[in-house]
Amino acid sequence: ERDITGFMGRVDYDFDWGTFTSITAYREADAIIDVADVSQELSSLILSSPTAVAGDSNIPGANNTFRDESEQISQEFRLTSAGDGMFDWVGGLYFLREEITRVESFDLGFNLSDGAGGTIQVLPPSTGSSFMENETQGYAVFGQVTWNLSDRLGITVGGRYTDEEKKADTLSVAGGFLILESFDVNAKGSWSEFTPKFAIDFQLNDDIFFYGVATNGFKSGGFQGSPPVERTATDPYNEETAWLYEIGAKTEWLDNRLRLNLALFQTDYEDLQVFQLLVPENAPDGTPGVLTAQNAADAEIAGVEFEFIVAPIEGLMFSGSYTYLDATYKSFEAPEGFRTPGGVDPTLREGTRLRNAPEHAFNLLAVYEW
Repeated sequence: ERDITGFMGRVDYDFDWGTFTSITAYREADAIIDVADVSQELSSLILSSPTAVAGDSNIPGANNTFRDESEQISQEFRLTSAGDGMFDWVGGLYFLREEITRVESFDLGFNLSDGAGGTIQVLPPSTGSSFMENETQGYAVFGQVTWNLSDRLGITVGGRYTDEEKKADTLSVAGGFLILESFDVNAKGSWSEFTPKFAIDFQLNDDIFFYGVATNGFKSGGFQGSPPVERTATDPYNEETAWLYEIGAKTEWLDNRLRLNLALFQTDYEDLQVFQLLVPENAPDGTPGVLTAQNAADAEIAGVEFEFIVAPIEGLMFSGSYTYLDATYKSFEAPEGFRTPGGVDPTLREGTRLRNAPEHAFNLLAVYEW
C-alpha cells in the first residue's frame, strides 16, 4: 500500500534579455509492504500432512515487512538567456532536504518433515528488526553556455557543483538471519563533486544535424537501509561517478516523411554502488552472507541506438528503434572488512553483464488515423 502526495509551484518572469524561473516542490510518501510466504501455523499443518515425505521442507514465519515514510522539499532558482544572440546560457542554484523513516522486520525459520506427522527443526524461528531515520541535505550551483560560432556550429561548456550531507540514526535487533548484530548508532557523511559537460553540434543543412557530447555524472554516497552489521550502519558507501561519451546524427528525408536517428555511446562507471552477498571478516565460518551495499566495481556500457519514423501516406505512421548494449563489470572486489561466502573470488565477476541491461532491445509501432 503506497500513498504519494506532491505539490509544485513555478514562477517565470521575463526580461528583455532572459527569464528568471523559480520552482518550489514538496513531496511526501508513505509505503507499507508486507511480503509473507508461510505462517508458523500453516507450516506445521503442511508438514504434519500424511502425504508429507520425510525430508520435505517448509519455512515457518518467512515474512518481510517494512514501512517507509518520507518528506522532501526542493527549491530551484534559474536564469536563462533569451536565446537570440551569439551566446546562449543558463545558470542556477538548487536546494534539497529530505527526511526518511524506515522500519523493517524479518522473520525466518526452517523445518523438515520427519515423515510421521512431526517436524525436524533445522533453523529455529527468528525475528530481526531495524529502525532507521535518514536525513539528506543537498546544495548545487550549475551553469552552461553555448557559443554559436555560426548559424550552424555551436560549442557548449557547462558544469555543476553538488554538495550533499546525510545523517543516519539506526537501531537494530539481531534476528531473522538477515540482521546479524544488535546495535544503536548515529552516523553522518558528506560528498561533493564538480561534474563538467562539453558538447559540439553542427547543423549541416535543414535536414541533417550532428552532435557530440562528453559529460560527467555523480551519485552521492549513503548509508544502507536495514544494515546487517554495525559496520555497514556507520561506514557509508562512497559516491559513484560516470563519464558519458556520445556522438550521433538526427536526420530527415523525403520532405520530412522519413526520420532516421543514430547514436553511438559509452558510459564509464567508477566505484559503482552495488548490492552483493558478503560476510564480515571476523564472522565465524558458516555465517550466511547478507546483502550489503558497497562500492564494489568499475563498469563500462557501450552501445548503439537506431530509431526511425516514416509516414508513407497521410494518416499512416510506422516507427521503431533498436539498441545494442555491451554492459559489463570491468573490475569487482569485496570491500575492506568483508569476505564472500565460501571464500569465492569476487574478481570472477569481472566481465559479466550488468543487471537490467539487455544485449538487444527493440520496438515497433504502427499507427493509422482517420
